[in-house]
Amino acid sequence: MLQLIKNEWIKLAKKNSTWIMLGILAILTVGITLLIKMVNTEPMGANDLFASLTDMTSFLNLFVVVVAASSIAEEFSRGTIKFLLIRPYSRTQIFAAKFINSLLFALLGTMILGIVSFLSANLLLKSQSPFEQVAEFGGWSALQVALMTALVDLLLVVLYVTITMFISATMRSQPWQWA
Repeated sequence: MLQLIKNEWIKLAKKNSTWIMLGILAILTVGITLLIKMVNTEPMGANDLFASLTDMTSFLNLFVVVVAASSIAEEFSRGTIKFLLIRPYSRTQIFAAKFINSLLFALLGTMILGIVSFLSANLLLKSQSPFEQVAEFGGWSALQVALMTALVDLLLVVLYVTITMFISATMRSQPWQWA
């Protein structure tokens, strides 16, 4: 099973679209930080932006759905699903490896989003420690708020990936083709 996950990860890492999506995520994060800096007349603290990591997680969710859907669709369109099926792995193991790989991509994207958000907020806005309390969030530190936001988003990603892979696998296993 670990070999299947490693194989899926290598296939994902070799695609240019994977790195383009992660690059777009980083560029959008820096761009939104710059936009907030230009629009706000009063200096905004870095923790206020870092704690509101939710602004960019919708883009990450979209990219994860694209990765999950393409992982199954490309196997069928290239005909490589036959090579996977003749190996000593069950269909469930193959599907689970693709599912786990999509979740690993979501985890990587969340880490990149958190790091870029923290760095851009502290470099472009009024620099603050992530351990300082954020007033809008009941006395939690900015790091705690960002981690909770990331964990909640990862729960949503599990739901989105499950639905996406279910639909993708169901549509591909039908004996008929779309007109």
